[in-house]
Amino acid sequence: KQLSWNMAAVEIQRIVRGKNVQKWGDMKMDAISQYVHKKADFEHAESLIIRRGYTRSIEPPREMDETPLKNTPDDDELLKYVFGQSFVKLRCLIFWHEIGLYKAGLIRRYNDRMQLWQIDYDEDDSEWLDLVRDHDRVMIMDESAGDWIPCNYCRPLPMTRYLEKRKTIEPSNSTWAPQDSREKISSESWYFSYLTRGLLDECYHTQSLEALHKLRNAHLVKSLTVSIAKVKYMQRGEACNEPLSEIEQFESLLSEVEEFISMNLAE
Repeated sequence: KQLSWNMAAVEIQRIVRGKNVQKWGDMKMDAISQYVHKKADFEHAESLIIRRGYTRSIEPPREMDETPLKNTPDDDELLKYVFGQSFVKLRCLIFWHEIGLYKAGLIRRYNDRMQLWQIDYDEDDSEWLDLVRDHDRVMIMDESAGDWIPCNYCRPLPMTRYLEKRKTIEPSNSTWAPQDSREKISSESWYFSYLTRGLLDECYHTQSLEALHKLRNAHLVKSLTVSIAKVKYMQRGEACNEPLSEIEQFESLLSEVEEFISMNLAE
């Protein structure tokens, strides 16, 4: 229906081309406004579906009928609130696709009504972000290890304590627990490092804007950062004593490509 309306509007404009159409600007703005609101409603509904996967709960059987207290949240609502508040005051890295780099910041607060987190960046900037929907571009500081981990690997301490006390509402399909195997994580790290090295060398060799844009648009800083974090997380979990030379090579390459992109941001 919206597409038909737009096509009709365009056709009217063609017919009366060269003439003044009254309130034509308002007509266009109304069409754009309707499209934006429709798109926002769709994305909001999609994020709610994803969020239910984080907060799905199983209600324990009751031995006797109990009259619930008035104005008390149910298990789902309480779990959502605890989940949201658990990330507050944690350091984070947010990947910005426009520049191909991460920006560091602090998760300042959680809005329960909007189900969004406020990110205060170190560069005196802030935004509201859905950590559930955008978890693939978010890194969280793991305070216990003092290192960055992917957002979907993060289980904040308040949330862990809450779930330990109430085992029956552990999310059945939570994406916190890493699903990737050791072999897959290792192969991904090498793959992204080879790809990064190749594109970076192409930039050095050609010194062209095309090569720079190719490197930036590949979002390899994000891919390499996540893969390195997964390797470190896996090694901590397995308490392995393997040499860290490979990780040091990956981190050295990551620092090199970050510095190169930062120096050429104006291009």
